[in-house]
Amino acid sequence: MRLLLENTAGQGTYLGGEFAHLAQIMEGFGERSGSASTAAMPTLPATTWPSAEGYAKTMAEFDRDIGFRWLFVFHLNDSQKGCGNRVDRHAHIGAGTIGVDGFARLVRDERFFLSRWCWRPRRG
Repeated sequence: MRLLLENTAGQGTYLGGEFAHLAQIMEGFGERSGSASTAAMPTLPATTWPSAEGYAKTMAEFDRDIGFRWLFVFHLNDSQKGCGNRVDRHAHIGAGTIGVDGFARLVRDERFFLSRWCWRPRRG
């Protein structure tokens, strides 16, 4: 059994708004832990995850703080609010501020071809 920690928007005083928070918690669990990354939650200030530059910065920060070998699943949903605002409001994939281009960047990233994915498709 493995405990997977998911990043958050970092609202208020919540933990998990930075990848470094998850890394610190994971240190206490060692090999029994890992990460479940939520696409709508990256909180890098002044960057946008849909842009190529914002995507690269987000992935570089994740790899530096946690490491891709500890990423076991993606929980995907779009965001009603812009990245970096620390507000957790979900939108259907492609219908929010990440948009189709942002998700296309992620699903075409060869580093994650064998990853597990959980997403919220549009209804109806």
